[in-house]
Amino acid sequence: MKKTIEIPTNLKSKLELIRAREGYPSLDSEDLLKIAFDTLDPNPKYVGEQNVILLPPGNESPDAVPYEKKKRIRNKVRDWALTYEKQSKQDMYAWDLIAFIVDSLNIPQPIKRVGRPSANISDQLKFAILKIYNKQSFRRQFSFNFIYSNSGYTKKLLKRTSINKVFIDPQYTKYLERIYRNLADFMVPFENSFAVDSTGFSNRYNSRWVQVRLEFQKHKAYNKLHIICGTHTKIIAEVRITKGQAADSPLFKELLGGIVPRFRIKRICADAGYLSRPNVQAVSDLMAIPFIMPKKGCRPLSRGYPAWHKMMYMFQNHFASFLKNYHLRSSVENVFSMMKTNLLDGISSKTEVSQNNELLIRVICHNISVVIDAVFGLGLDPYLAKPRPKRPF
Repeated sequence: MKKTIEIPTNLKSKLELIRAREGYPSLDSEDLLKIAFDTLDPNPKYVGEQNVILLPPGNESPDAVPYEKKKRIRNKVRDWALTYEKQSKQDMYAWDLIAFIVDSLNIPQPIKRVGRPSANISDQLKFAILKIYNKQSFRRQFSFNFIYSNSGYTKKLLKRTSINKVFIDPQYTKYLERIYRNLADFMVPFENSFAVDSTGFSNRYNSRWVQVRLEFQKHKAYNKLHIICGTHTKIIAEVRITKGQAADSPLFKELLGGIVPRFRIKRICADAGYLSRPNVQAVSDLMAIPFIMPKKGCRPLSRGYPAWHKMMYMFQNHFASFLKNYHLRSSVENVFSMMKTNLLDGISSKTEVSQNNELLIRVICHNISVVIDAVFGLGLDPYLAKPRPKRPF
């Protein structure tokens, strides 16, 4: 005798109510009930279309629910008082945070025995980050630098030639990488889900990346930014910069390895450009769940990578749950939109080193904005109970 599957009465009545409202058949199939029980959230916040079991086209049984796009849930009402306070004080917090995070590196000043003393490296980094944050040229930025220096954030007011060394000298790259990673480490208690993707940045001689995104023969003249970011706070945790024609999948393990010692990872989302059996297995070996969209014609054969078979089984048999987790990947697209909207989508530098350093500073500026949002939204204390830098306003 076939064993009857027991479904909680309240859950079954909710499902029947939803199906009756949408004109679907009643829940008579035991197999469909089991799929519904396995797929629904244990603690659903809403009772509606997002709780209906959705199966991809071609996988429907006679009693299965037809595949439909989920309806968007209305966003929560914005706290306008908090928004006003954040936007009113954002630049003040940014000035404080730039000085705090650069000073925390404790960069030693090189000793120069002959000639004019070298400019302070920490001051050079602060002025360079402030320039990109304000989206100003060196000449228009001078007034901000004057106020910033007189407020006590730097030891000396530097000229344009001294600040420009941050962009053209490769020895500053290691300091910029440490800065964006230190900013990302503030979000360790809040992030365990990450998304991977890449985008291109144009320079003054080329068209915008969005115009040539699908014309691969033109990508060589662009810079490509590969990132792995948190899906909750949108913090950029790890970065790689390549030429525009570089592939995405070979850099997946490198990006993943950059956050392993720092974050606790539970979920990795990526599009089909990162799809490969070794990449899926690398995520599973970290005790995380991979959600990488399979391409058309993919087979569930493991071929020595058991995590591949598990992910394909989830995609084929629990499609709604897979999509719910995979679509967290839209956070990385939001990050690219934030960077190109708030910090412009073109690079003003000319040489390869200066373009890479400028992109790293843009990542730093984005992380500064995310940390400031966390100060107001999540109660983060980026100064870790240390006194904030003094300022006259």
